[in-house]
Amino acid sequence: MQAQIIDMKKTVLFQPGFTLVEVLIVIGLTTVLLGVIAINLVRPQSSNSVEVTATTLVADLKQQQLLAMMGDNGSQSTAQPHGVRLAANSYTLFVGPTFAASTNQFVINMPQGITISANSLPLDIIFTVRSGETMAVSGVSVTNTSGDQRSLTINRLGVINVN
Repeated sequence: MQAQIIDMKKTVLFQPGFTLVEVLIVIGLTTVLLGVIAINLVRPQSSNSVEVTATTLVADLKQQQLLAMMGDNGSQSTAQPHGVRLAANSYTLFVGPTFAASTNQFVINMPQGITISANSLPLDIIFTVRSGETMAVSGVSVTNTSGDQRSLTINRLGVINVN
């Protein structure tokens, strides 16, 4: 009987496997590692969405400028200026000498969490017929909630710079 008890103690003491402390340490380290990875993956996505939104805005500005330079009249009988009206959460492409007088408007909404800021909003950028010139514009920014920002400037000839 005495030999059986000693034999049982040996088998209990040397059983292969992990202790509760070892398992908890591995789970804790895994949680910390996954947390760091998740944080580092979210930041580039938000920065990328600002970049994509600014690129899309610049492409739409250039398209409106080209349409004005070509004299695209759409449904009008004479060539019309083309423009873009910037607001905080959207921008509008329009045809006409002013936003109020425009007959053809197309609204593009900003993605959630991204805003446009400028010295005064709404801001109308109107490209003249044939030359594509406009007033000089600076201080326009595309920003997200985490602070990533792209600044736009447009000179009087319509050249757009993004910083």
